[in-house]
Amino acid sequence: MHYISAKEINGIKPLKPRISVNKFEHLVCEMFKLKKGDLRKRAYNNIARMAMVYLAFDYCGLTLKDIGQRYGEISETAVNKVVSRFRFRLSKDKKLNNKIKMIVSNGEM
Repeated sequence: MHYISAKEINGIKPLKPRISVNKFEHLVCEMFKLKKGDLRKRAYNNIARMAMVYLAFDYCGLTLKDIGQRYGEISETAVNKVVSRFRFRLSKDKKLNNKIKMIVSNGEM
């Protein structure tokens, strides 16, 4: 009898570990030198807030609605837009990408 492994099935990705949103908030605030309340502020180009929305979506398992309520009462559509724009920004900005990788690796400890 042959069991199929995940590697044999196309399109299956390993699950990302779920990390506490509170831990990420602490790490993001430390990295960007902010207070926790600043993550809720609707400021143009608030990179720390965008990073937190991205991390909450990708690593914490929060729903779009929960993320929107937690970070400034934004709609689910807006959360989705922030995540996709931040992913694009990560692909272009190596410094920011390295910061996020450092936050994720510290969060996994």
